[in-house]
Amino acid sequence: MIKFLTRTFLILLVTVILIIIYLSLIGFKTEKFNEVISKQILKNNSNINIKLKDVNFILSPLDFSINVKTYSPEIFIENKKLSLELIVSNIPLRSFFKENFIIDDVKLSTKFLKIRDVIALSRIYNNSTELLILNKIIKDGSIIADINLNFDESGKIKNDYLIKGIVKDTKLRLLNSNKIEKLNFIFEVKYNQFNLRDIKTEFNEVPIVSSITEIQKKDKNFYINSKLKTNKKDFNFNTFNKIFKEELSKQGIKNMVFSSSSDISFLINEKFKIKDFRLKSNIDLKSLTYSKELKNFDKYFGNYKNTLVLKNNKILLNYNKNGFTINGNGKLGFEDIYDDINYKIKQKEKQYIFSTNISLKKNLFLIPLLNYEKKKKSSLSINLNGVYKDNKEISFNKISLEEDDNLILLKNLKLNKKLEISKIDLVDINLVNKEKILNQLRIERQKKNYKIYGKNFYIKSIINEINNNSAQSNPIFDNLNTNININILKIYLDPTNFVNNFNGNITYKKNKIYKSDLASTFPNNKKLNLTINT
Repeated sequence: MIKFLTRTFLILLVTVILIIIYLSLIGFKTEKFNEVISKQILKNNSNINIKLKDVNFILSPLDFSINVKTYSPEIFIENKKLSLELIVSNIPLRSFFKENFIIDDVKLSTKFLKIRDVIALSRIYNNSTELLILNKIIKDGSIIADINLNFDESGKIKNDYLIKGIVKDTKLRLLNSNKIEKLNFIFEVKYNQFNLRDIKTEFNEVPIVSSITEIQKKDKNFYINSKLKTNKKDFNFNTFNKIFKEELSKQGIKNMVFSSSSDISFLINEKFKIKDFRLKSNIDLKSLTYSKELKNFDKYFGNYKNTLVLKNNKILLNYNKNGFTINGNGKLGFEDIYDDINYKIKQKEKQYIFSTNISLKKNLFLIPLLNYEKKKKSSLSINLNGVYKDNKEISFNKISLEEDDNLILLKNLKLNKKLEISKIDLVDINLVNKEKILNQLRIERQKKNYKIYGKNFYIKSIINEINNNSAQSNPIFDNLNTNININILKIYLDPTNFVNNFNGNITYKKNKIYKSDLASTFPNNKKLNLTINT
């Protein structure tokens, strides 16, 4: 009897072990539980149907669960079919034989699906504003994904879900006729976190590449941080110009070739409104052609023929809600003759603070009024520091031109929107002109009045300019009301004729000479007096 019981027990034990091994390694197939599994996955949503083929059940004895796997299931949404690669799930052994067993987790692998169909499926579960907007702007594209979901005891999805996949050939139509095409990227989605990698797309036909984009949900906002690149070899200026509604061409920009690498971050709320936008961009500007007439520009830059070119400029752009800064350096040229330029621009509130240095070695530079021309083999440094305001006013804190021993310095020059002088604190001139005459002159503001004094000054070019424009009444000052005291030791009327001890006073009212009392002496000691009373 004992032997019989022992043998029976061993046979049963071996049978159970063999069954467990079989169920663990091979399992079994059945359609018996298909309806129950479908209901658990879809939670009785009447708008969705799922078609399961044979379901494989494999026992997992170590964690007392049953692994469920089915290949090529199909989901139907309003007669639209979504083909999946497989569904894998895990059912606790203790609940497997209950009428409504609990599913611990679900793993889905899809085939390539149309994104609009996936959005339709998502809207059935959560018809949010974001999905509604996406459904309107996405016109085409496909997606493939692996989805891992874990459920709590009540059947709700836990926050430790993970979704990985690929988006291909997506098209979006945005506001103002903007469009995104050929959008491709790899994505990973976790709770409140989205990571996009290897993004390649075209924004209005301009190619853009992003190595990584991170999206995190914070309260009701999404924080987005992205690294973007544009490639100059794929750049088309005409297409880029369309993005700005031809505004670049209207402003005189005729051609532009550049590449860039940018870090972008911003917050976007549930209504797709953007705030706290930040941009840091390194721009490699290979060339920019500006072709627009600049009034009187050719008087000073002899090589200028209505075309200005920036070449090989390295630019660092920083932008945030408080304003932007631009730091750049490279080449500036006319007619394929280039010199060095560096510049800084800072925008804050309604003003633009700028600092520019141009080092001229090859290009011509002239100041007709002073009969000055840069020597061919010398280097001229031009420095401009000031502020441009939204009301079109320009304030130059400092303007300086230096060439060897030649110097021109202006301080606190203010121009109104008509480019008329409203204020200037100092003009210091110390240079040799084309006639080899040394000009030494200072103009200083003393409260509301001015003082002009110096050793030598050449005025032939100024006299010629006055005579040539005698019929014109365009003022260079903005309502000048002042008294000017003059004391210059020698005034050159031309290269050979001069007067000594040119001194006196001029009173201006409303831009016109109200009174003057000037005197000077010729080399033969004859006096020259000029008196005006109005």
